[in-house]
Amino acid sequence: MSMRNIYNKDKFLDKSNYKASEDEYFNLLSDTEKREHIMSKLGIDDINSPDIDKALADIEQEQKKIEDQKHDEEEKKVIDITKIRSMFDTIIEMQSDPEGQKAKEFERQMEQFESKNPNKKKTQVFIKTMRSGRIISNEKRLMGNDTLSGPEKLLQNAYDYLQHSFPEENYLEDFELHHYRYPAETKPVGIVFFFHDQSKYMGKYAHVAECLSKKNIEVVGFDLPGHGKNTKGTRGYFGTFDDVKKHSYKFINSTIAKLGYTNLPKFSIGVSTGALTALTLAVENERLFNGVNIICPLLKNEGAKPRGNSYIDFLGKAFPKLGMAKVNTEAAQPFDDPLLFNGKLRAGLFKELEDTTFHVRRNASNLTIPILVAHGGIDTITPASVVREYFEEVPTQDKDIIMYDDCGHDIYSDPDYYKLLANEQAIWLRSHL
Repeated sequence: MSMRNIYNKDKFLDKSNYKASEDEYFNLLSDTEKREHIMSKLGIDDINSPDIDKALADIEQEQKKIEDQKHDEEEKKVIDITKIRSMFDTIIEMQSDPEGQKAKEFERQMEQFESKNPNKKKTQVFIKTMRSGRIISNEKRLMGNDTLSGPEKLLQNAYDYLQHSFPEENYLEDFELHHYRYPAETKPVGIVFFFHDQSKYMGKYAHVAECLSKKNIEVVGFDLPGHGKNTKGTRGYFGTFDDVKKHSYKFINSTIAKLGYTNLPKFSIGVSTGALTALTLAVENERLFNGVNIICPLLKNEGAKPRGNSYIDFLGKAFPKLGMAKVNTEAAQPFDDPLLFNGKLRAGLFKELEDTTFHVRRNASNLTIPILVAHGGIDTITPASVVREYFEEVPTQDKDIIMYDDCGHDIYSDPDYYKLLANEQAIWLRSHL
């Protein structure tokens, strides 16, 4: 009679750094050690006994059954048709009623998730397309006797922003440019410094500020020199970007001091050329804002350099206020608003815009704060591909981009999209407090 080998799991495994279950110990054994273990349990002396073979087969079958059950449970968690259908219905309802109960509950859950996210936060890319029947492609279409491009067609149905206004204007005594304030509905959780586009003015975005105000995010901003309600200076001419930066720093510091918002989270939103201001300030002073939102930014292709056009340079320096080219029709508005500038772009601004877009693109690698980018897929001023390239160049890991496939250069003028974008911005801003 052969001597029985007594199985001792401590003999085969080092448990000092790993705590395993009985099954896990068994799976780590060699075939011989497994047979010895079963010999010990069944009191069998022969390691080649058929009873051991049967016991091993039973154990293997039981383990496979357990693994199959786990797999089925995981599949149910991932693929649940009922949940998917419910999620789809919720998304459709939120798009049709952004102020509805489901939309508000979704926003609340997203804010909680982002605020507790330990990995805050990974890059996200959202591609959004309007519901069927609203999509306008960027092609020339014959409309009776008129030929309209996609963006021009969208502008025919632009949102009437004139029905909104800022509750407060010119609240600062030491700031010379016309400025606006939309206080938070109750107690402010953050403040946004808003930078408007060339040829526009801050009052045009009161409807956006109103949406953010309802989420207790305060919005302030000022009209560029020569724009909006500013009566001094040449219409449509704001000077140099250095001038804009000086005005911006003074406005930000004066507002914080006046309102006592030293410890309140601060953000910036920039639209088109206003995005250049927001990005430049964020790169120059990374502690100025908690995050930046850029909407349809005016950007150049990677590697593009300022053109050395001596004629343009000469006119820009000698006659900076001379009208040179009509403002792009996509950026124009169909409303009779005397505060908009629809004249020719000033010669001095050609070089300023070109140099600044080059500077912003070249310094993309220096942007370290959180950023949200929103852009239109049929934008004819800055192609969506250029914006995606810039987004990839920004090194911060806390960045998000939303591409609205069927929007042009002015998402905030889109009657269907502006409120959706403002609500998504509110979620993003509140998650970065």
